[in-house]
Amino acid sequence: MQNNIHVLHIVEAFAAGTLTAVSQICHALNNGYVHSILHSVRSETPSNFKDLFPANCSFYYMQMEREILPIRDLKTFLTLISKIKAINPDIVHCHSSKAGALGRAAAWFCGLPSVYTPHSYSFLQTNYSPFKRKIFRAGEWLGTRFGTAIAACGEHEFRLARELGGKGYIIFSIPNSINLKMMDSVTPEYIDSDLPAIGISGRYSPQRQPTLFCSIAENVKHLCTSIWIGADPELFADKPYIHATGWLDRDRAQSLLAGLDIYVQTSSWEGLSYSVIEAMALGVPVVATRIPANQELVVHGETGFLGETSQELSEYITILLKDKALRTKMGQAGRKKIEKYHDSAVVFKKYAELYSLIANSRQS
Repeated sequence: MQNNIHVLHIVEAFAAGTLTAVSQICHALNNGYVHSILHSVRSETPSNFKDLFPANCSFYYMQMEREILPIRDLKTFLTLISKIKAINPDIVHCHSSKAGALGRAAAWFCGLPSVYTPHSYSFLQTNYSPFKRKIFRAGEWLGTRFGTAIAACGEHEFRLARELGGKGYIIFSIPNSINLKMMDSVTPEYIDSDLPAIGISGRYSPQRQPTLFCSIAENVKHLCTSIWIGADPELFADKPYIHATGWLDRDRAQSLLAGLDIYVQTSSWEGLSYSVIEAMALGVPVVATRIPANQELVVHGETGFLGETSQELSEYITILLKDKALRTKMGQAGRKKIEKYHDSAVVFKKYAELYSLIANSRQS
């Protein structure tokens, strides 16, 4: 393996799961690598984000816009070229759609190889029209022509990447993973209630189908307390059976996650969710929507349950709420699955193979 490979991570979506993924990569490959992070800041970006990374990482702030804004995006593209030349990495690793589009093109212009991790392809977003999703897919196809490799965060993303990249394109499947030693240090925090607690964690967004979660919470309100970790309490002012915490720092969010009896994931699209992975690592059984990403993580009837409608998901939650032994059994099975397939200390070493492959191909 080549030593001292300098990787520049370009991240617009510098929060939540994407932030976790980048920090975990930097921790997993901390010997023989230099990591620089060129990032934007979102409202959910923690102020202490540098504490999530090894001390030897370098950070460069550059605000990028999430939406497609042609004139502003052109300026961003030109600035990225200037930034990349100044930082002078060996490899550019772009994370999520916007950074993937502009970052890969800028790396290509600079003559550098690039890796792209979609963290859920933009064309999977069901809150957009079919026509707009086709445009997103065409944009992802075009972006692939400028890039060198794709590191998919799950098997479903890998299959989509293969369709976009075609035969011979470098594609690795490196599933989202977490540092289990860090998770084992999490101290559970329990809300003040005599009832068991179910909950979801993350931004209040169309992706998480808030209406579905609220419907489930109403169905089971006589059996448990429902929590949305990270949502604004004002959004649930008319729903006293839902406790919303507001946006929290990572440590506090994980403590509340560890204190749940059941984790509920109502997403309509998703990459491999870090919230689900963390819940399973903490021994919390999961009830989730039957979408490809959730199906990769949740083994129906073994580590939790998968369903589609509010009624179906509520019934599975009710089964678990009434059977503590089953909750414990499924939680333990979930933990074992994360240990086997999603320990970043092991899984993310695969990035070393990918980085070396494209760094060496540049030299040859």
